[in-house]
Amino acid sequence: MIGFLYTQAPIKNFTITSYIYAALLKIDEATASVDASTDALIQQVVRSEFKESTCFTIAHRINTIMDSDFILLMNEGVIEEYGTPSALMEKRGMFYTFIRAWEE
Repeated sequence: MIGFLYTQAPIKNFTITSYIYAALLKIDEATASVDASTDALIQQVVRSEFKESTCFTIAHRINTIMDSDFILLMNEGVIEEYGTPSALMEKRGMFYTFIRAWEE
């Protein structure tokens, strides 16, 4: 079974979806409109309940994607960078710039 999650109401959707095995999970701005503690809770649920799933995460918050296996960074519909977080940091490109700005 392939499960999809569309995040209009993140907590409610995660509660429902956590009972279904999802081979593929799409998370679209799941934490965009929640506070930091709710963001952390959502990330904890994703990491524990969907660890065997392929997760596609669309996010603007850097901490939402930092433990991803791979990151695809797009700018105006064009792929700018793709790779592991560590490889993208070593490249010192756009992802690196975002990380440094976020840390400040």
